[in-house]
Amino acid sequence: MVSAGCVLLVHIEGELAGIAAGDGGVPDRAAHCTAVARIPRLTDHLVRLAVLADRQAGASWPQIGRALGISGEAARARCTRRGTAGSRPGQGDVPPR
Repeated sequence: MVSAGCVLLVHIEGELAGIAAGDGGVPDRAAHCTAVARIPRLTDHLVRLAVLADRQAGASWPQIGRALGISGEAARARCTRRGTAGSRPGQGDVPPR
């Protein structure tokens, strides 16, 4: 997970650098806001990776839900393709793309 967090930071820094460069070398005046607006999508992906890792390590949906500040059922529905009651790690736990 540490490496995933580092990848997230590198990606954000890359977004800033690319946006600031602009087309003709003139920095976009809204480059920081543009880069920051992309963070929710990137962090959602990071949360899904963390959930998958915790499920593979044996964490229950109620444990994951508590960690995310939501119910176990809400965590399952948010993080699985199919929020079925009988899913175990590897069964319906693959985060959607």
